[in-house]
Amino acid sequence: MRIGIIGGGPAGYSSALLAGILGNQVVLFEKDTVGGVCLNRGCIPVKALIKVAHGLNTVKKIETSGIKAKITGIDWEKVKKSSQLASRRLVAGVQNLLKKRNVEVINAHAELKESGVVVANGKEYTFDKILVSTGSRPRIPPFKVAKNVWTSDDALNAKEIPESIGIIGGGVIGIEFAYIFRSFGSQVTVYEIMDEILPGEDKEMASSLRKEMEKMGVKFKLGVMVNEITERKGRFTIKYTDGGKESADKLGRVLVAIGREVVADGLPDLIEMENGFIKVNRMMETTMKNVYAAGDCVGGYLLAHTAYHEGEIAVFNMNGRNEKLNENYVPRVIYTKPEFAACGEVEENLKEKGVDYQKEFFPFTCNGRAIAESETRGGIKMLFDPDGRILGGAILGGYASEMIHIICVSMKNGVTARELFHTIFAHPTYSETIKEAAAQFLHLPLHGDGG
Repeated sequence: MRIGIIGGGPAGYSSALLAGILGNQVVLFEKDTVGGVCLNRGCIPVKALIKVAHGLNTVKKIETSGIKAKITGIDWEKVKKSSQLASRRLVAGVQNLLKKRNVEVINAHAELKESGVVVANGKEYTFDKILVSTGSRPRIPPFKVAKNVWTSDDALNAKEIPESIGIIGGGVIGIEFAYIFRSFGSQVTVYEIMDEILPGEDKEMASSLRKEMEKMGVKFKLGVMVNEITERKGRFTIKYTDGGKESADKLGRVLVAIGREVVADGLPDLIEMENGFIKVNRMMETTMKNVYAAGDCVGGYLLAHTAYHEGEIAVFNMNGRNEKLNENYVPRVIYTKPEFAACGEVEENLKEKGVDYQKEFFPFTCNGRAIAESETRGGIKMLFDPDGRILGGAILGGYASEMIHIICVSMKNGVTARELFHTIFAHPTYSETIKEAAAQFLHLPLHGDGG
């Protein structure tokens, strides 16, 4: 079978690799560099910067452990190069894998003309099945914005660390860049229209993360409506409404991170859109015959790992399988320190739906490894139904980005609190808090107070 894939981001390149493994003839169209936003301008370079930020913060607090250390300077260009190197290494790896899987890569803008037909470089290509994975781009603000205001792409390529920066949006992108720039010494202010950061996540845990970032010196202005961003002589002014009162702040730089929107260039009107994204069913089929879509362009969780999964579902179904998408167990991670990770439902949604649940929280202040490593901030919050099945969970601290997968796998396979309690966890580990939360649900608080 001949498969055409438009877009070489996480959904596109991973789908191409899988389709190649399954014996399909695959052509991947990518006008830029394979890897998409994630490898080139998102997940990977940002995490590389965060790693350096973690190192800076470790040096700042290491004296409490009896080690004398001093930061004598920051070579920002070298820091950026290390981030760019991480991207280049992964992109090169993907390119090699595509070559090994006999995927033909065409570096050109591609347009979907009709079912089974793609046009690129003035040439028509015909396919049995097509996957659209055109990705997303930063959302355009609904208010007036000065020309030199940053997007996340610009922030990654900043020529210097800004003395002060205002970040519009307290979602994942905004919070991670707030952590990065504050760690490198910038005065950071985050402006969020909702009453708490990380809208859609557990408010209690999001509030705890915000308070930890406030201790770092990050300022937050919640429940504010930004109306305009102007620039004069290299200085920016953010005009906003706070509780009905008009206010303005002057800053050295401004980063707008209010979400992302679909890249729909080259897509025909024959594909139906829904809420601004390509409409697909659970098999990742669009409303156009033999055309599938996956990744950010279909909305939902705009995450690389959901893009991988959606692409896999699409390719399997192209090859006659009957796979269906289930995003109930998607891990959601913010790579600050402390890290934040969540999966499944949040408490506010359960209350709104009238679902019967029991909440258990176990703090890292009662965890052996956290105490040994002086990393006792945060804890784990788990939500159980009356039978002990996990409805959702959120972790602040520890290695939350790694720990959350225990909760995801447990949820997906119907593991109960009793089964978690009878699972042996290595000691001392941060992951033991998962067992401790389950123990509290069973009214067997081992190392906590059961509250």
